[in-house]
Amino acid sequence: MTPSDRKFPFNKTRLVALPSPDSSDITYHDTHPQAHGLKLRVFPSGVKTFILSRRLPGRTTPIRCQLGHFVGPDGSLRMTVEQARKAAVEAAATIATGGDPSDVRRQRRAEPTLAELFADFTANKRNKRGHHLS
Repeated sequence: MTPSDRKFPFNKTRLVALPSPDSSDITYHDTHPQAHGLKLRVFPSGVKTFILSRRLPGRTTPIRCQLGHFVGPDGSLRMTVEQARKAAVEAAATIATGGDPSDVRRQRRAEPTLAELFADFTANKRNKRGHHLS
């Protein structure tokens, strides 16, 4: 497959038909005018992931922001092309204002999980007399 074959306007039919590569991942570029920088990475496992590639102001290397899976690890469709384009426009707006869209994901990962909150609750919960429950 030549590099020119990897640039086309995304639609569901064409993306579903893309084959899984044998060894390393392959990146396809969306040529739709609304979605500048929108790409689809296809992995040998069959997972297809939408990403946005843009340069942050003042940086020479572009950042890649994962927007979501088109086809997840279980083979189910998760994000449509229209949703990916909308997410790409929102992420591009964040970049244009000097922000990094990946920071939002990092902040979410830093938040405590429900299991951590429950463990903290049970460790610090006291009854009416002030004694620990556990």
